[in-house]
Amino acid sequence: MTKNRMKTGLIPFAVMAITLFAVVMSASAETISASLKDAWPKWYTLVLSEHPNQIFYAIIKNTGTEPVYARGFFIILSAEGNVCWVFTDIVLLPPKPPKAIKLRATWAPTMLGAYTVEVDLWYSADCINWLHNGVRAFEFVAIP
Repeated sequence: MTKNRMKTGLIPFAVMAITLFAVVMSASAETISASLKDAWPKWYTLVLSEHPNQIFYAIIKNTGTEPVYARGFFIILSAEGNVCWVFTDIVLLPPKPPKAIKLRATWAPTMLGAYTVEVDLWYSADCINWLHNGVRAFEFVAIP
């Protein structure tokens, strides 16, 4: 076989190998999954003289076939337009049994008034490349 024929004969093999790699990668990515089942504040009316900190909760679940790391991300928007955010700790969710886990984050409001909170679930197989799924929203009021 000549040198040129060897080069052209390797091209279909390389294309097939790259295609196989892409199929394997996309198939394994489908097994990494988690979902946000619910989210809420501890107090819908937070009386700051009694409780200076608000506590946020999120219920999450591994919906894939592989272990997955997950964390909740709470974006807090005041009625005046100020934005804050807090994360929960990272937890490892086993695939079986698919048990729901409650995450918790604590935050101290800096002003009185109404707040809107959006919760997003972030999950990853390696704690480096993160995906997100499921946004929930709720409101609460901070009073003196």
